[in-house]
Amino acid sequence: MDGLLPCIKYFQRELLIMNLSRKLLLVGALLFSLLGFVAVPRGATGITRSGGEEWMRTFGGAGDDSAYGIAMAENGDIYMAGKYVDEGNANCCVVKYNSNGVYQWNRTWGGASTDYLYDIAVDGDNNVYAVGIVRSFNTSNDPVLLKYDSNGNLAWNRSYGGADYDFSHDVVVSEQGNVYIAAATSSFGPPNINVMLLIYNSSGDLINLTIWGGDGSDNPKGIVLDSQGDVIIMCETSSFGAGGADVGLLKFNSTGSLLWNTTWGSSTLDRPEDMTIDSDGNLLVSGFTYHPDLATADESFFLAKFNGSGYIEWSSQWGSWEYMDLGTSVGVYPDGSILFGGYTEWYHAGIVDIYLAKFSPTGNQLWETTWDGGDRDTIHEMIIDQATLDLFLVGGTRSSTFTHDEQMLLVTNPDLPSEVGDGYDSFPVSATDFVLIGLGIAAVGILARMSIKKA
Repeated sequence: MDGLLPCIKYFQRELLIMNLSRKLLLVGALLFSLLGFVAVPRGATGITRSGGEEWMRTFGGAGDDSAYGIAMAENGDIYMAGKYVDEGNANCCVVKYNSNGVYQWNRTWGGASTDYLYDIAVDGDNNVYAVGIVRSFNTSNDPVLLKYDSNGNLAWNRSYGGADYDFSHDVVVSEQGNVYIAAATSSFGPPNINVMLLIYNSSGDLINLTIWGGDGSDNPKGIVLDSQGDVIIMCETSSFGAGGADVGLLKFNSTGSLLWNTTWGSSTLDRPEDMTIDSDGNLLVSGFTYHPDLATADESFFLAKFNGSGYIEWSSQWGSWEYMDLGTSVGVYPDGSILFGGYTEWYHAGIVDIYLAKFSPTGNQLWETTWDGGDRDTIHEMIIDQATLDLFLVGGTRSSTFTHDEQMLLVTNPDLPSEVGDGYDSFPVSATDFVLIGLGIAAVGILARMSIKKA
């Protein structure tokens, strides 16, 4: 009997291990059966697949078209700017819709080479100013500024550049009618690419220009005016900062004199893409980062808030483990809450969806969602109507039966989640994620077995 007792204890231990293993397998099966999702506490609702919208419009030619800028007139008319490709050539393109999405007109401008627009603004008289790059009328690349009236008549065009690579990226118009352009130049200033602030009056006369930069590349990505009429340019800088690429903020007075500059970022690549300003003068910057703690392979989102003096208030970085997550736009509501926009492969591997996330003024994420057209859908800029809270997004789409590559996309009021969250975010699990989860379950099983045997 004494010799049989160790055998009984052995079989009891093995049965306990087998039961534990079955439970671990059941846990794994449950994880894998939850529609391919893992829940992680983060104080926000989960990703909600969205596809509805109040209305959607597409516009394009026989090639690869996309919208990069959007502006709203005081009467609610919407203007989008981008590139229109037909017969192999890309041209500057402005398209107008009324507030109900009814097409009004489009205008293309350019030559036999590649010309396209990055941004657009509307003044108090409903004149339209669009900026971008022109290659058709010079041996180099030059910034371009186009002015249209509300009926689409071209009032004038201006370009300014040198012998090397120069382009305009963002534009804003003051109450006095002056036009401020955040441009890039490699023709003037230190080597590589520098920030160039161009100031025009409403007649198209160049009032002033200011160049800022260092030995690296300094690319403008956004421009706003504060309540004092001062100009703030946001750029991606590798000349200054912590290393790699960082956020650069430059403040100028209304005549173009530099007041201050500051940088923010990590030692890796932090690439800002858009900036807006709230009613208190705070600056909101969206972009993407290669921070090693967040992404093992691709880009992850970031959102940062700065006060009006350029000091960081808070930042947030998030994203999937291995997919592309690009932050490209940001907007702000009258209550100070922030809407972050971009596009991602997070929800469907290999398919690009528009991504939106809302944050409180203090940086807490309230919800996140995707807009899924079925193929490749991108967002480049957004605008929020401060009176009606209507949301307008512009970008590009291939998610239809188009006979060509991509159309300019305008979406208004996509379905958005409730802000009453369950305290969890949901994100899709890839094959790599399955392996990691499986290894984790196996490790728990091994540890449990070792613990039981020691007992």
